[in-house]
Amino acid sequence: MTAGWETKALGEVCEFRGGGTPSKQRADFWNGSIPWVSPKDMKSVEISDSIDHITESAIKGSATALIPSGSVLMVVRSGILARTVPIGITTRSLTVNQDLKALVPGEHLDPWFLYYALKSCEQGLLGTVTRGATVHRLGSESIKSLRIPLPPLEEQKRIVAILDAAFADIDVAQLNVRTMGTATSEIIDGFVMGLFEGEGSDWARHPLIEVCDYFYDSAHRTPKYSPIGRPALRPRDVVGGQINFERVARVSDAEFQSQCKRYEPTAGDIVYSRELSLGWAAIVPEAHAVCLSQGMCVFGVRKTADATYMTTVLNSSFGRRQALSAAVGTAHPHLNLGDIKAIQIPVPPRDRQEAVMLQIEAVSSQVDRLQRNVDRSSDCLVDLRRSLLHQAFSGQL
Repeated sequence: MTAGWETKALGEVCEFRGGGTPSKQRADFWNGSIPWVSPKDMKSVEISDSIDHITESAIKGSATALIPSGSVLMVVRSGILARTVPIGITTRSLTVNQDLKALVPGEHLDPWFLYYALKSCEQGLLGTVTRGATVHRLGSESIKSLRIPLPPLEEQKRIVAILDAAFADIDVAQLNVRTMGTATSEIIDGFVMGLFEGEGSDWARHPLIEVCDYFYDSAHRTPKYSPIGRPALRPRDVVGGQINFERVARVSDAEFQSQCKRYEPTAGDIVYSRELSLGWAAIVPEAHAVCLSQGMCVFGVRKTADATYMTTVLNSSFGRRQALSAAVGTAHPHLNLGDIKAIQIPVPPRDRQEAVMLQIEAVSSQVDRLQRNVDRSSDCLVDLRRSLLHQAFSGQL
């Protein structure tokens, strides 16, 4: 421990305050001017407003109370505690609900130093979370007993100034990395769009149904799912154009046969989502016998078309833009079968389709390398944050 530094439990240096929910039956308690913060408002470091607001009457008539500016807020009850502990600092007086705790620092503790101290302990706090089926809890005693280094106040302010400057630079770097990540995903799509929109004179456009040998809708029933069994593909299982067999729903042999009364998908067929997460196509692989749950259809392409080429067209902005514009329904968006069959497909000669796919695969390979570099850069910035926090609270800054 650095000379002049103490170690204190948070319960010794902070006042802990909880919150509450004013009665929803009292109209005079709501739509006032006082922020009432809940976990859904904890999306930034500085907390000054909220979605919901209450009145002075609500404070007088409920368990909630004003929390002063310069307090540190922590989410202590939420499903999000499975992976992170949202922490913020108030920049005005406000109130909170019962899913948050407010730590009001004493006179010898800088609020921002407390904030950074808690961020440095986030992994340790996650280890004390009590996990429920959907809601997880962080106990007050675990927080109060958490010990932090406590240098003199001026030293705290010096450390905060260093961390503020360093984290501002890291924020800019992370924004740049995110921008690069978005750019890499747009490179391949832009390349594909350029191919399809700049198609040659021999690229005849056809409605999808004209390049299919067969086209089948799913059974008009939701099967009874089982913990084990054969895959039953739902729209959510083909998002992004790949079948996610790790999370796919499964059905018994009897349910499988019921779902396949119209048609049993075979390897090389294209499955397509027509509701909710709609407009995604994927090829059925050799290794899996699958059936369709509701909201899916399946088709097989003619010999004049390549299945990989077809799914690339359908999953590109060129294809998805047509699907999304044809979708109907706001609460339950879906595609009618006629609209799917009418999607326009640029169809060059078969040998040209294969050449196009080789071009796309070459660009995709380069984009994948770029994305791996972006991911490594992102990981390095996360590690840098942790390293700086460790240095700050072990007296190395």
